[in-house]
Amino acid sequence: MHINVSIATLLIAIFISDQVVKVNCVGSTPLGEVLITSPVTVNENTVNGNIVIASGAITNSGTLNSLPTITGTAAAQAAFEVQSAGAGIFQVAVKDVTKLDFESATKSFSLTLSVDNGAVAPEVVTITVNLQDVDENLVYTGTTSFSKNENDVSSIYKFDTSKLDASKLDAGNTFLSYSLSGTDAASFNIQADGTLNAIAPGLDYETKTQYNINVLITETEATTPLTLTVPVTVDVNAIDENPTYKGSTIFSVTENDFTSTIHAFSASTDYKDIDTGTTLKYSLTGADAAKFSIDAVTGVLKAVSPGVDYEVATTYSINVVALELEAATPQTVTTAVTINAVNVDEKPLYIGTTTFSVNENDATTTIKTFHPFTQIDAGTTVNYQLTGTDAAFFTIGLADGVLKAKTTGLNFESKNTYSINVICKEVAGGTQSSDPVPITITAVDVNEIPTHTGTLAFTLNENSAIGTAIYSNFATDFSDVDTAAGNFGTLVYELNPTTGDASYFTIDASTGVLKVNAKLDYEAPNGANAAAPNTYSINVVAKDNSGSPLSLSKTVTVSVTDVNEPPTFATTPSASPANLADVNEPGDGTTVIYDFTSAIVDEDKTNPVGETLPDPFSTYTWSVVGPAGAPFTVTNGQLKANVNGLNFDTGPRIYDLQIKTQDDSGAGLFVTKTFRVRVKNVNNRTPVFKLTSGTAYDANTIYEGTAANTVMEVYNGYNFNTVVP
Repeated sequence: MHINVSIATLLIAIFISDQVVKVNCVGSTPLGEVLITSPVTVNENTVNGNIVIASGAITNSGTLNSLPTITGTAAAQAAFEVQSAGAGIFQVAVKDVTKLDFESATKSFSLTLSVDNGAVAPEVVTITVNLQDVDENLVYTGTTSFSKNENDVSSIYKFDTSKLDASKLDAGNTFLSYSLSGTDAASFNIQADGTLNAIAPGLDYETKTQYNINVLITETEATTPLTLTVPVTVDVNAIDENPTYKGSTIFSVTENDFTSTIHAFSASTDYKDIDTGTTLKYSLTGADAAKFSIDAVTGVLKAVSPGVDYEVATTYSINVVALELEAATPQTVTTAVTINAVNVDEKPLYIGTTTFSVNENDATTTIKTFHPFTQIDAGTTVNYQLTGTDAAFFTIGLADGVLKAKTTGLNFESKNTYSINVICKEVAGGTQSSDPVPITITAVDVNEIPTHTGTLAFTLNENSAIGTAIYSNFATDFSDVDTAAGNFGTLVYELNPTTGDASYFTIDASTGVLKVNAKLDYEAPNGANAAAPNTYSINVVAKDNSGSPLSLSKTVTVSVTDVNEPPTFATTPSASPANLADVNEPGDGTTVIYDFTSAIVDEDKTNPVGETLPDPFSTYTWSVVGPAGAPFTVTNGQLKANVNGLNFDTGPRIYDLQIKTQDDSGAGLFVTKTFRVRVKNVNNRTPVFKLTSGTAYDANTIYEGTAANTVMEVYNGYNFNTVVP
């Protein structure tokens, strides 16, 4: 569409979507031409402030006295506004998003712009703005919480389009589908028209007071169907109901049995529709009620002593009456019950003592002879057997019922009370077995010999100090079941003094800690065993301190192990006086000043019995460690002066050498000792002449005509061997 409009001095460019509208103003009087492409399309729900018509501008010197105004329909004025976009520039934007709803009555707006340039009457441009429908999520506006009486399957609520925000429904989309999900969806159904019902037999307040589901509403005609999930809560209202019995009504009981439970009537398992928080009170009526009892609280039904008698009646009839106690309107349910008597052969019966005792470890003494039981029919053969927690500890004679402990007997310290059941069983002439007869047997404690578990061989480093602990766990290794139980005293420890090596050791009587009592030398062993003198043998004795003590003796060996010991200088090595030697200057590198090899004493060099040389710690290295720079070397244990390393005239004439001797062990033990070496003077330098000034001879000048016997210089003989440093 094209519209011609006259405007003076104003050039406005308005961008509508991708189209351009031009208002041409040339001079102050000529008419302008406005070209407008209309309509403009805008998506529904476009938010406030979004630009609908893009910026327009004045391009000449004409004046825009004010922003263009929107006239026309009230809906257009309410929905849109003109905004300034800078000097001489304006744009049209959304003013109220709520007016841009495609599903409402207004789907198109007539937007009229009135432009005032101050020269002529305002120019008017009319533009159509059409709304574009968009697919929107459904919005639920109905109720989500409901209540329903229990057992009621009538309609709860109808979910239809009237419960949805109509503005969010696509045009023409009036068809919806419904489904359910959630925790309790199985208790409900929803019809095609959105009607929600509880599934028969309805909701049960006593089972659950609140149900939670999700109602899923789906568009069926939309281009892109959307689903709305509505969480729904249904509270159940309790109603007063008559209790209903749903359990069995026929039971059986063995004749003469008045202890067994025939049935335990329970509100939770046998009845339904019991009001919440209500308990039942039970009672009996009927023809045979006197022969039975029922616990008013627990509902346990039993026969009354001596029980029913099959030979008198095979069937018994009673009524079980259950009364609601706490209900607002107490209800009663009466249930007819039939009890069938079961015929049995009478059981053998034991009448007698059921507690006995026997010494521990005794497997020969008869504890009890149980034969015969009473109520055994004449001519009937019986066998005896054991059951129960501790049956494995006993035997019973199959025919005579003689009860004994098994071969190893009972163990008081492990268990002092034993429980078994004795059963008498008819094997010929009858088929009955007695009830298990509970028997208690007490084990009597007797004194027993201690036992030992653990190591009996130990090692000890040579030269360990007297009192060094060798082993501290004999109190753990030796055990006495009697003393552990607090009977027959406690264990005490001692060494058998008759053992050859006992004198080298001690043991604490109460703690059992074994210690060395002498300094044992690996290189000088004293063990009684000549073939292995470094292995010492003793007998450790553990005994209880009862009136008649029992004891256990164990042979223990202690092996002394070799340890590295530092070497020492025991003698003066080939020099006199002690630790003093002379050597001629200047040193030749071959003369032996000291020979240390024979002067070293090291116990590691000793050869104990059973050991072959060399000892692992008995070879050495020597070195001169002081003073720094001393011209000496030790080679193979021999001290020698370095070649031309000594000078008597310039000194020093005496060296106090620190000699280090170190063994070849990993630890590298060593000894350091000082040896003195004196340097001896040797005539080994040729005399020379020197001037009186002390300088060496030099040529002098002699002038002609010098008188005879004139002293030109005085010369002195100089011998370096006499100079004292």
